Amino acid sequence: CSPMTTRQQERAQAAYECVKDKKKDYGRLCADLPALLRQCGLCQTVTFLQAKNKDGKAHFGEVLTDLGKVAGLGDNVDDISDTVRRVEVGEYQRLSREALRCAEWFSRYAEALLDVKKGEGDDRA
Repeated sequence: CSPMTTRQQERAQAAYECVKDKKKDYGRLCADLPALLRQCGLCQTVTFLQAKNKDGKAHFGEVLTDLGKVAGLGDNVDDISDTVRRVEVGEYQRLSREALRCAEWFSRYAEALLDVKKGEGDDRA
């Protein structure tokens, strides 16, 4: 953490770098990511994204990997999945809050940079 930047600024910059050059399918998923985390929780969201990635929808794995790196969950799909399943309750709650804060930046940038709207598309199917 630089003494001149806040954690929110760091999240915003990291999310911007992840989202800026992506395609619409990535952006549509990002736009709905905060709602998915709030409704399902971190572990179920990670498992959902991991399963969809294995179904050949690579943008699900890409979103999960990018979120994992920014939120400190891990560097790849399997590491992230392992982390959220194995941490103790207090750490799980902290990681859940951090993932949500980061996901909110992903969502904002998806709307601003990729011109997607929340609820657009059928990426949850």
